[in-house]
Amino acid sequence: MRVFRCLLVALVMLMFLAPGAVVAGIEPSPFEPELNKLHSIELNLAAIKKRMESRSAMVTLPAGTENYLLANGNQLGVLDNRLAEVLNALPYGTLDAQTKEEVVLALEGMLVDLTGSLLPGTVGETSNVINLVDNIVSRLGVGPSPFLPVLESLSSLRNRIENYLRMTPGSTGAN
Repeated sequence: MRVFRCLLVALVMLMFLAPGAVVAGIEPSPFEPELNKLHSIELNLAAIKKRMESRSAMVTLPAGTENYLLANGNQLGVLDNRLAEVLNALPYGTLDAQTKEEVVLALEGMLVDLTGSLLPGTVGETSNVINLVDNIVSRLGVGPSPFLPVLESLSSLRNRIENYLRMTPGSTGAN
């Protein structure tokens, strides 16, 4: 009877301790929500690039292009604010190697979408958001002054990404 009781107590204790042991393995990153937000920003930026490519490829810019450009500029401003929040929550020195790699890859992808280049301070010749916006603005025949918020958002996003990448040893943007 005493052996049975000891086995029962051991079994009950095992049931309470086992869930921790059963789910042992690879722990999820404590930064998973921030990484999801970072990928969301990356996808939104890629969507803006695709919209700008579509609009830029049109032979004649349709009516409402100015408002279209300003609306995308507002979205770029929102993305810039969200990126600032996410990068503040992802201090590079506290990240594990896998999370660091994921952050750097996402930021480098955003930098290529924005500038067409991974080299800080340069704009590539390929299709990128900065060149596409410049192309559309020049085709509108309107001075750049109405679109300064759009250009400022692009510049802020670019600077924020390049500054973070400069802190990351081994990234393409690090100099």
